[in-house]
Amino acid sequence: MRNKKGWIKLAEAFISILIIGAILAFSVSSGFDSSDDFRLQIETQQNSLLNGIQLNESLRGDIISLSIPKESNEIGFPSLLNSSLSEINSVGLECVYKVCSANLDCSLGSEPVEKEIYAKSVIISSDRQIFNPRSLNLFCWEK
Repeated sequence: MRNKKGWIKLAEAFISILIIGAILAFSVSSGFDSSDDFRLQIETQQNSLLNGIQLNESLRGDIISLSIPKESNEIGFPSLLNSSLSEINSVGLECVYKVCSANLDCSLGSEPVEKEIYAKSVIISSDRQIFNPRSLNLFCWEK
């Protein structure tokens, strides 16, 4: 009888540790999945938007002809580029373009307070007539 009580207590302790570990593992993994999915969704939208701009010759020409640095909320920013933001802004994000020189760091002029900013940039190097490399940066955060 004495030996059986020891084994039962040992089995109970082992099972309780397994249950607690499973609960912790489940709660930790579910917390990371939702934020990773959101980041992946934003990155996918940013990539598709910037790739579309890189392939559009008229938009590239508009970007190259801008005086830099210029943000999309400033006067004189091409309206066609601003209208492309309406797609991504309709899904609960607030996004802003900034065009800078390709060889300099480019940061957002007025950053939102206490928001996580997702940034993506591409180089727009030329159109058929002009070689004037620019960096097109897309900054997004939750509304």
